[in-house]
Amino acid sequence: MTADAFAEEVRSCLPVIAAPIRANEPVPSWLSRAARMAGISVARARAYWYRQVERPRVDEYFAIISAADLSQRRLADMESAYEADRERFARDFPRLARFLPPSLRAPAPSPIQVEVAGR
Repeated sequence: MTADAFAEEVRSCLPVIAAPIRANEPVPSWLSRAARMAGISVARARAYWYRQVERPRVDEYFAIISAADLSQRRLADMESAYEADRERFARDFPRLARFLPPSLRAPAPSPIQVEVAGR
């Protein structure tokens, strides 16, 4: 893997670490959050984001990859808790279930969609 590929992988992890990013949130805001969560300097995170890093450091690479993995696991835990609460509410209050926000899980494809996609 080249240095550019490592830097690009680090760059792609920054929004994952900063998630959830609010609509219209400025890039410097969520970049500083990602840097803080990954344990690197804001200047270095900015350099990765704007593709100005020529030699990525190994310690930064592992810190950012670890922070992205932790962030993804945390998001999956939050989604599972949301789904459990949503299902419990729908079970306990069936008359109000139609007012619940949609599920975060992707709907199962219908047989027609699977058949069309298989062509």
